[in-house]
Amino acid sequence: MDKTKINSALAIILDIIQDIKINPATKDLGCYAKKQLAVERATKSLPSNQTNLVMKIFGTIGGAVEYVFHNRKWLFSIGKAIKGVF
Repeated sequence: MDKTKINSALAIILDIIQDIKINPATKDLGCYAKKQLAVERATKSLPSNQTNLVMKIFGTIGGAVEYVFHNRKWLFSIGKAIKGVF
């Protein structure tokens, strides 16, 4: 398993979650609606190889979104490190 690919996928999901949280058009949505929107955007945004990896590890895109949401504080620091590398 390539940890850089999964970390990159989680960083993409984190960006999606952050955007939904701060975007004036979506910030006032309910929790369930925000999650559904995040799953929809992640499904469209992730390349197929990363989608397959996420599915292997988390079972569903929704599972990965939940994981990122609950671990976003420390994932945010990983995301900064990943973006600094590329």
